[in-house]
Amino acid sequence: MKTCPNCNENLHDDAKFCGVCGAQTPAPAFCTRCGNQISSGSVFCETCGAPTAAQSSAEATPAAVAPVEAKPAEVAPAAVAPVVTAAPKVKKKFPKKALIFGLIGVAVVAAIVVVLLLIFGKDGKAKDNYTMYLKDNEMFITDLRQDSVAWQVTDRLIDGEFEDSDMRHAAYYLGRAVCISENGKYVFYPDKIGTDDDGFNLYYRSVSMPDVDAVKIDSDVRGYVVNDSVSIVTYIKGSDKNLYQYNLEEDTKDKIASEVKDFVVSDDGSKIGYINSENSIYLKYAGKDREKLASDVSSIEYVSKDITTVYYIKEDSLYKQVEGEDKEKIASDVYNVIKIYESGEIYYLTKEETTASLMDYVDDDMKEADASIVEPEYPDYPTSPSSPSWWDYDTDEEYNAAYEAYEKAYEEWEAEYDRMQEEYYAAREAYYDKQSRDELREDLEDETINQTTYSLYFYDGTKDTMITDSFAYGYDYYSEYYSDYSYASDAPVITYETCKTSDIEKTKLSEIEGFYSFENTIDEALSSASRERYIAAKSNAVIVEQEKNATNFKLNSAGTVVYYIDDIPDEENYGELYCISINDGKIGKAELYDSDVRTSYSYFANENDFVYFKDVKDGKGELYINKNRIDYDVECYSVSYDSESGKTVYLTDYNSEKDYGTLKIHDGKKATKIADDVHTFYTTPEGRVLYLYDYSLNYYKGELCEWYNGETRHIDEDVNGILITNDGAYMDY
Repeated sequence: MKTCPNCNENLHDDAKFCGVCGAQTPAPAFCTRCGNQISSGSVFCETCGAPTAAQSSAEATPAAVAPVEAKPAEVAPAAVAPVVTAAPKVKKKFPKKALIFGLIGVAVVAAIVVVLLLIFGKDGKAKDNYTMYLKDNEMFITDLRQDSVAWQVTDRLIDGEFEDSDMRHAAYYLGRAVCISENGKYVFYPDKIGTDDDGFNLYYRSVSMPDVDAVKIDSDVRGYVVNDSVSIVTYIKGSDKNLYQYNLEEDTKDKIASEVKDFVVSDDGSKIGYINSENSIYLKYAGKDREKLASDVSSIEYVSKDITTVYYIKEDSLYKQVEGEDKEKIASDVYNVIKIYESGEIYYLTKEETTASLMDYVDDDMKEADASIVEPEYPDYPTSPSSPSWWDYDTDEEYNAAYEAYEKAYEEWEAEYDRMQEEYYAAREAYYDKQSRDELREDLEDETINQTTYSLYFYDGTKDTMITDSFAYGYDYYSEYYSDYSYASDAPVITYETCKTSDIEKTKLSEIEGFYSFENTIDEALSSASRERYIAAKSNAVIVEQEKNATNFKLNSAGTVVYYIDDIPDEENYGELYCISINDGKIGKAELYDSDVRTSYSYFANENDFVYFKDVKDGKGELYINKNRIDYDVECYSVSYDSESGKTVYLTDYNSEKDYGTLKIHDGKKATKIADDVHTFYTTPEGRVLYLYDYSLNYYKGELCEWYNGETRHIDEDVNGILITNDGAYMDY
């Protein structure tokens, strides 16, 4: 499970859009070798280790632009489970004009990791009575009343020439920059966007009074937040990233700070926390001087909702700073914070780097024997006996007797010579072998491997406890990227893997055929070291017994149940679905939940409802929710499930070349067809389904319609895309 980059809502792994705020998350990727899903940002498949295609070229995927396979934003639901559908690849010509421009595209290289904005997403109270969309290179808005008429919000939205294909792919990014105020009274939006890399001109106007002129807040805006009472807009401006607040009633703005890397603002707009380019953290109350909380911070890890408590890392130590109090050191040598809870409980990692030689993986079974082997001296062979001469003897009898004695002596000499020679050659061969082993020992000792081990700790608010010293933190023993080997829920529960490279069995020196072959053997052994899966409630860890190739561990955000797929046949992508319940910190036994479940496309739609597929082929399969079979031939990325109504909206009979399918809704008992040839859709919180059909992939236009309670009505034609708006915050600087 992952979290929304805008509001920090827990999302299922397959989500492309947040069901609460509508923000897009990275499109799920799947391994080309084994077919399993790859975590966002991973450079290797966590299942088989194959390299991924995560590092797209800047030409094909510019900063802040969705990956080429990502679906445009019009597919996202407003406040239900995410809707994601497949889409044609983004054309490379799209990034050339920067609309996307300052709006989506300032790549910020920072030495500090900041999570302020992820912590303070809005509550996601999407308004049900309007929709916004792109048409004729402008934004339009309409409420969803039967007699409503759409009206144009922007005035020369794009300050330059743009093609319909550009606008189609810009729908998501524009939607992110549009905010409807908490009370639904105002719409905040970009207009007159230039073609450079600056920010955008930010305007607002009344939603219900289209005849009232728009009000310009400022230009070159990079990110902004609207407070709950819709009286103050806090925003970042310009390449210098200056922080301002705009007062709507007075039509005035005040500069708060310069060179701001990131900020968070209270719901009423009266309190701001920010970090500047010098990595100093400040608090600023309205009408008061700013207060410095810390300096030389390497990362901010958590900010409380009331902005009174900040956790941060400085010089590898984790600190807690409560407003008005002295800072408190939580732990030293902290490498990464996995989760900080409002209760003050924390999961975090430490890292230890060690160096080992290849000789450490060798059992030197020849050590004692080789110690006694020395270089042999060349033998001092005995002199060969001389053959007798007949002339030296008076009779033949005497000569024959002498010759017989000679033959016997020669045989004895020859046997001794052969013995000494064989013994010498054997000793010399043994010495040469010993020399080779000595050279191998030296090479193995000189060849070092840098190893990194990670330890997982749980801090209960007063003391910390090490849960494991072999936490799996990446593709293999030397990988540095964070993978989906662990997930911590919103309760102090975590599922994780361990990887003990120390358990690798040593190889006898006498069995090593050569240095390079052994080096490869150790590399393979380290990268494929046995892993074990655990679930820990606070610091109490329990191993998950596995049958074969268990994968796809999913923990709900409440930390009450884990699903995973086990007993997967070799070379297959389906297996047995198991679940483990967790009650009051007690971890139960695994129970079989369902069979023949696809190893991909399984996720929590919400706290209690689990979505999965069977019999998947070409991205389509049988859709199940909590064992209930919804439909067959369902496009796996097109599922929107509303837990309150129990209704599921999805596409069947999907044609990837034409990018459309049959849109259906299932009420928990039966399915109803909404429309054929649907390109994309999203659902509103009250159950309205907005969709584009008869969409031209040549002209990037289609018919926008609404389905509600069995009734369908046409909203507009020649629509490029649907805008999924935010509830009061846009951050992209």
